[in-house]
This record gives sequence, C-alpha cells and structure tokens, in this order.
Amino acid sequence: MMRLKQPRISPLTRDEVDPALADAFSEDPGRNVIATFARHIALITKWGPGGWSAIERTILKAAEELHGDAFISDETWSSLEEWSDQKKMDLIFTVGQYMTISMALNSLGVQLEPGVSGFPEPSGTRE
Repeated sequence: MMRLKQPRISPLTRDEVDPALADAFSEDPGRNVIATFARHIALITKWGPGGWSAIERTILKAAEELHGDAFISDETWSSLEEWSDQKKMDLIFTVGQYMTISMALNSLGVQLEPGVSGFPEPSGTRE
C-alpha cells in the first residue's frame, strides 16, 4: 500500500511527453517512474531512458511489475530470455528484498542514528 493516495508529482501522459524525448518513450511511455522523471528534462535526458540500454529498461519494467502486482508479465519475462535462471531469480529476490526492508523500516518506525541527516524532507505535509 502506498503512503499517499495520489502522486505528489504526476507522471506525464503520452500527450505531454516532450517531442524531443518521444523516441526514448516509444516502448513504454506510460511507465510511472520514467514518465514522472520526464518532468525534469535535464534529469531524464542524462539519466533517463535515452541513456538506458534495452535490458536496463526491462529491469525497470520488471521492478515496477513486481512492486505493483508481485508478478513479472510474460512480455517482460520473455525480454529476459538471454539471462540465466539464476540471474532472473536474483532480479526477483533483489526487488523483493528492497520492498521487504522498506516495509520493515517504515512499519517499525526505525529512525536515523544521531548525527545522520538522511534525505531532505519534502516540502508540504504527507497526505
């Protein structure tokens, strides 16, 4: 379950994608992470899908699918066909581990150690 009922910054719709980035979004323009980061042109052009290989985009898609549905679709799975079974399992368990540790730390209310600043707090309040 998400902490927020709606995103603080909405992902771009297909119609909102900058024409200069259209090629980078040709495979998956609706992916939430990429489409949200696309609101920051310098970020997405340096770090975004234009700079990612096909397999890196597939890894991101698999992670989003696992997070959203706890399942990698057949389409995404087939994109990993060159990977060994062990590598595919590593991907699943890596994504699962990050989800598990996030759930545990958030639910347990684990706080930063004294003197550790952490990430800056977002402006505004949580909804």
